[in-house]
Amino acid sequence: MIRFKTKKLLAMREMTQKELADLTGIRPPTISALCVGTAKHIPVDVLDKICFVLSCQPADLLEYVRDEEEAPAVAQQPVAQASADLSNLPPELLAALQNFLQNQNNAH
Repeated sequence: MIRFKTKKLLAMREMTQKELADLTGIRPPTISALCVGTAKHIPVDVLDKICFVLSCQPADLLEYVRDEEEAPAVAQQPVAQASADLSNLPPELLAALQNFLQNQNNAH
């Protein structure tokens, strides 16, 4: 599910919904729907105006939260079970993956 963080951003900037509507030219009901999370869609030009006024990125306004019912079965597998499938990889690909992971560990 997508959660809107507009209300939080407005609070951080000490701005009201009405002020945002006035500054962006977006209708107050649209701003309200974004603040309470009932908006069904957001046109790109609306995102553009809000991001301009709040000096933020679209990702600052939205967040994706996975619903447990929607989670694919792979994401629910224990890590050990998911990693057991690596044994089916061709040896050269498995070696390259191990090398990559080793380099990642050394970088941290």
